[in-house]
Amino acid sequence: MSYSAPSQIAARQLEYFDGKHVLLAGELEDSFATELLGTAASVSIFTTNLTYANQMQRFDNIDVQFGEQYQAQPMLIWCCCTGQKQKPKPSFCFPC
Repeated sequence: MSYSAPSQIAARQLEYFDGKHVLLAGELEDSFATELLGTAASVSIFTTNLTYANQMQRFDNIDVQFGEQYQAQPMLIWCCCTGQKQKPKPSFCFPC
């Protein structure tokens, strides 16, 4: 599967995620989270897209949350912003 533009940007900077706890948030649509498994200390996904959440549930090492509100406190957030204001501001936020 090819990566979305935000995931392509992050993939070029994989060393930044080394040993970090990463949350991928937004309307995700690719498998970039699986690439992070080899680099990050942990990978979590938060999405409102039920189809994507169900696809990513098959990976035991990825914590997937589906819903309207995230329930944990991540150490680093990578999000695919849709133009809506994010509070609190994520560590990284690129427009899709």
